[in-house]
Amino acid sequence: MKKNYVRILIPIIAALFVGSACQRDSNHNQDSSNPAEIKKPVEFKETLPNGITLEVKKITELREDRSNFSEFKENLNSYNLKITIPEALFTADLQIVRSSLPDAIDPKYEPILKNQAVFQDGAYIIQENVNLYSESFLSKKLSIRFFTKENLIVERQVPILPDLVISRSEKPLTLSDLGISSGAYYFGVIFFEKGSVLITEGAHIELFAERIFADQAVIESFSESFARTPSAKGQAGINGGLISLKAKTGLGSLSILMRGTKGGKGFSQTIPAPDNQTPGTQGRAGEFQNTIPSSCESSCNTIQECSLAPGDGLQGPKGFMGLPGGDGFAGGASGSLYVEISETLGPMEVFVSQVPGEGGEGGDGGPGGRGGPGGPPGNMDKYGACKSNPPAKYGPFGPSGDPGLSGKMGPEGLKQENRVVIAGRKIN
Repeated sequence: MKKNYVRILIPIIAALFVGSACQRDSNHNQDSSNPAEIKKPVEFKETLPNGITLEVKKITELREDRSNFSEFKENLNSYNLKITIPEALFTADLQIVRSSLPDAIDPKYEPILKNQAVFQDGAYIIQENVNLYSESFLSKKLSIRFFTKENLIVERQVPILPDLVISRSEKPLTLSDLGISSGAYYFGVIFFEKGSVLITEGAHIELFAERIFADQAVIESFSESFARTPSAKGQAGINGGLISLKAKTGLGSLSILMRGTKGGKGFSQTIPAPDNQTPGTQGRAGEFQNTIPSSCESSCNTIQECSLAPGDGLQGPKGFMGLPGGDGFAGGASGSLYVEISETLGPMEVFVSQVPGEGGEGGDGGPGGRGGPGGPPGNMDKYGACKSNPPAKYGPFGPSGDPGLSGKMGPEGLKQENRVVIAGRKIN
């Protein structure tokens, strides 16, 4: 019996491997230029040449009217794997393993337990539920291998697209909350719950889906408050990134707000203005007058008396104005947007707003220069009559110059391309 069993399967294996190899290309790397090329969510059933039947089916498929959404969300990305094995092939040597990463260096195959099989109508049936997308949304394949001892009998690989639900929450969701980063992702269904908000944080994200449902939902590159927050000093604003959304069918209302962030403040001027070398005006000169001593009773010689003492030198002139600060840095570009929905299941509206980031504020101006030196004291009278008075002093230095002007406001970011096509009609 065992010899006949092996002899029957050997010529089949080569053909099965050819079919299996054709399915090894990852969906994540497929050509994404046409949303109609996206593979449908899996509902796989095949009877292999040796009589084993393999079925993979989504536990809950979302109806077009979304009437079973609660059940769909509860069973999100759960699939039922059903293997029907003819009684003659259900031997002690038969081993069955599965993996969701068959192309990985370490595919981590896990055994499918045969002791859970149920005998029905001349065959053993094994069923189990699997969820391949509890941790990551990178496209995966469910690989099933059948062995006898150490010999591979047959392998089947079934590509499985995940579904994505963006739920409404108190705080807007980010891509990282969903286990997504920059790159391309493929889904069967993308469902935006009513009032849900998804922030991409400037990532370059491409989402492909068989069906999109949106209920007054919002996608933002950055929140409005974050976009108004300037970048660090000396840095340009952040680009809004790329949002590309392509689907075969769509229904609902979706707003997409592309924003760049505000640029950073310019650098402060650190070079002081030069000192003012011009001295202040010299103080007034001393003055004298000829007088006759009051004690003189007859002719007397006149004497020179100080009538106006020499003045202090005047204050030096004001220093030069400081140099201007550095210009502010440019705001971030709005980011690019591409939406393409081939068919609509009813009303489908996509509202688009693109707001480039504001330019950053100019840097602070530099300090004013030092004021000029005070003027020299006034000269004595020519006779030195005022020499007994307190000597005049040099004037004080002039005040420092005013700070320099702030730098110019940085330029606004660029408004980048957007393209929205719904059912063959270009919206933007």
